[in-house]
Amino acid sequence: MGGRLQSEFSSFLLLSIYIKLVSFQPVNLQLGCGITSGLSYYLKNGYVADDRTNESVARTLEFALSDYCIAQMAKALGKTTDYEDLMRRAKNYRYLYNPKTKLFQARNADGCWAGEHSGFTEGANWTYQFCVMQDVQGLI
Repeated sequence: MGGRLQSEFSSFLLLSIYIKLVSFQPVNLQLGCGITSGLSYYLKNGYVADDRTNESVARTLEFALSDYCIAQMAKALGKTTDYEDLMRRAKNYRYLYNPKTKLFQARNADGCWAGEHSGFTEGANWTYQFCVMQDVQGLI
């Protein structure tokens, strides 16, 4: 395979791998480790459930940003359906924005708000306001 064709093939293969990674759903929702921990809840509900997975707010915001980044690759490769699906998921941070406090807050699997300081890693609800780089206008 020569230069450009090999590069295009590699790009499509890489995109396919990324999409599989961000769509992986273990049979047991409690399973998952590292980057996949909480992903099943994210894919099902749009957020990682705090009463089921540690660091739920951090994971939700990181998954949403990853979705945005992979969407940009899908767009560049002309994969419109993947791009649209991933861009929709990139806005999942909205599920954790509490309009009453104007801060991010964890939710439990049933949709109820969890503790005000639950779900964060190496930060708090105020510092996590800066973790929506993919949709600053939407957050404002």
